[in-house]
Amino acid sequence: MSILPVTIFFSLSLAVITVSCSSPTSAVKPIEISQTGKSQQTVQIIIKFRNNSDPSKSDFVKELSRDAHAPLFYIRPMSGGAHVFGITGATESTAEILRRLRTRHDIEYVEQDSIMQPAVN
Repeated sequence: MSILPVTIFFSLSLAVITVSCSSPTSAVKPIEISQTGKSQQTVQIIIKFRNNSDPSKSDFVKELSRDAHAPLFYIRPMSGGAHVFGITGATESTAEILRRLRTRHDIEYVEQDSIMQPAVN
């Protein structure tokens, strides 16, 4: 019996495992170029609403942007009823934008979307 087929099988298996364990591309934040030519990174925020309205509608997103004093855009729904929005080109800090959004009566919570790491004890 030849060792070559077994070696090829294990090499291919290792390649599949390596590719499947690589980081997802969704973790990469898009960078856009502003009219001034400077790059602006998109900040993502998570908003959970108290009611079951459709936050992806353009009129609703315009209303959120007006209240936040920042240009928001809808990205996608999340599990648990929350939604992901993006902010690009804001003139104020993300903390100030989140503070303004928290004052809305229809928002249960709002937070910056970030990768969570388990605490090490």
